[in-house]
Amino acid sequence: MLSQVLSTNIFKILSKKEKKIFFWLLFLMIFFGLVEAFTYSLVIPYLNVVIDPNRISSVQQLQPIIAYFNLQDPLSLVALISVIFLSLYTFKIITQLILQYWINKFPYDVARHNMKLLYWHYLGLSYELFLKKNHKHMMKVLTQSIPRLSFLLIAQLSFYSSLITSCCLIAILLFKQFLFSLIMLSVIGGVGVFLYYFFKSRQKQAGNDYENGTADFYKTGLESFQLIKEIKLFNKITYFQNVMGAVSDKVTGSLKVSSFLSAVPGIVMEYVVILFLVGVVYVLMLFVNQPQVYGTLFIFYAIVGRRLLSCLGIMIANKSSIENLKPSLNAIYKELVNQDTDKAYNNDLLIQPIKSFDVILFDNISFSYNKKNDVLKSISLDIKCNNSIAFVGPSGSGKSTLLDLFLSFLSPDSGQFLVDGNPIKSLEGLWPKIGYVPQMMTVLDDTLARNIAFGVDIIDEEKLNRVIKMAHLDDVLANLKLGVNTVLGDRGIQLSGGQQQRVAIARALYLEPDILVLDEATSSLDSVTEKHIANSIARMKGQLTIIVIAHRLSTVKDFDCIYVLDKGKLVGQGNHDSLEISNSIYKSLVALDKQ
Repeated sequence: MLSQVLSTNIFKILSKKEKKIFFWLLFLMIFFGLVEAFTYSLVIPYLNVVIDPNRISSVQQLQPIIAYFNLQDPLSLVALISVIFLSLYTFKIITQLILQYWINKFPYDVARHNMKLLYWHYLGLSYELFLKKNHKHMMKVLTQSIPRLSFLLIAQLSFYSSLITSCCLIAILLFKQFLFSLIMLSVIGGVGVFLYYFFKSRQKQAGNDYENGTADFYKTGLESFQLIKEIKLFNKITYFQNVMGAVSDKVTGSLKVSSFLSAVPGIVMEYVVILFLVGVVYVLMLFVNQPQVYGTLFIFYAIVGRRLLSCLGIMIANKSSIENLKPSLNAIYKELVNQDTDKAYNNDLLIQPIKSFDVILFDNISFSYNKKNDVLKSISLDIKCNNSIAFVGPSGSGKSTLLDLFLSFLSPDSGQFLVDGNPIKSLEGLWPKIGYVPQMMTVLDDTLARNIAFGVDIIDEEKLNRVIKMAHLDDVLANLKLGVNTVLGDRGIQLSGGQQQRVAIARALYLEPDILVLDEATSSLDSVTEKHIANSIARMKGQLTIIVIAHRLSTVKDFDCIYVLDKGKLVGQGNHDSLEISNSIYKSLVALDKQ
């Protein structure tokens, strides 16, 4: 039973350094418990001296002090003993403050470390693993579960601190009056254990409700914000209000239950102690001739007992809170276990830097998302340095998947990559050379300048202005009040879809890449802007490698090589003119483009 009371598996998530700090704190708790116990052990001798200074000579604990200072005047001795007592109590208070500082500091340090660790882990996942993750769950763990980890550690450390202090105080009480103290402690302890086990399952349920509720809260909240147009058009506002209301009730209800149940034990135990003391006083009045002789002892019990009662109440309240917070610990632990698995997966791909290349060859590359139905089937093609390459084909032909394989976001099921004839597991070594324009642009809630100069602290103004012109953002810039320093808002609310795509193009060009990759990057542009962008790209031909998934074939007419895909197979390759004559699928795409 003791192991169940003490254990929360907290060590599973502590680093070696954190474990050392944890044990150092336990040592500090033991030291403080002994200091506090010693301080309280002086209460009765001190009270006896203050009440009757002439009794100083009969108090054995004070004889070393009297002999050392050679003082005979009772009042001088009382003053000296008062100073010593206050000094010891001051030392106890200082020790207590230091302990409380570390009890509150250490958990937040652990939470901060784990928050950074998991965030770095999430960003470091392979693209395939990242796709399998629930992004709302990841945000819930980072923003809700990990902060609750700090509360769990505070509760755990406070529990240990109160437990150690209680043991020391109990030892003093048993030493002073064994039988009376044993009876009193048995009553209080029995009530405390009963309250803990009585509320344990309810607290645990409240913790599970909180974890599940916050997960649903993030899911419903984010999805409803993303679907705001559909919600309004389809008149679903009431439905989502009701769903969110139920989720909110679940979260706040669990917090209410946890808070209330944590407070109950201290209140109940205080009432039980008062009942016990009143009963003792009544018994003394009935059966003892001079109950007043126990006055000093009662003062001692009042002082020590009040502190002990506080410790016992904190212990039960914290242990009850720990049950409530355990689900958060379990959620974090699951993520850390997955982290070890993910690390093992990622380490299989040792990144080989690719400093330069003449030709990259896809040799019989096949890929499937579910390991059953191939999305790409035995694709063989080459990408030559400083050539312009386009992938075209009907929707669902595998163009974006092929591009993700080139970018090493995905790994092929079979086949191999060759760089200048040398096999290589992954093309990830090309990443520092690549500028990427995705099909769906994500705009930061930041300035236009920081959206273009992505992930840098110091912005090169000359380069920024150059790529703004290359991406034809001049008209956008002219309409922004603060120019490049204008904050674009959540999801780039100030920009149209076409303007966001131009920002994405400028972002890629700011990197001054050797390889420019565009995944249908002009699909949201009007025909005039698209023509300007196409001209800018055309001027870069021969200077860098350009790889494009083409939405409109007019943008890739002059490309060096066009690969045609259909149903996961490579069904044609060549330039625009040759394919228009020889490839039926390409001809149908050209016809659609002209409509």
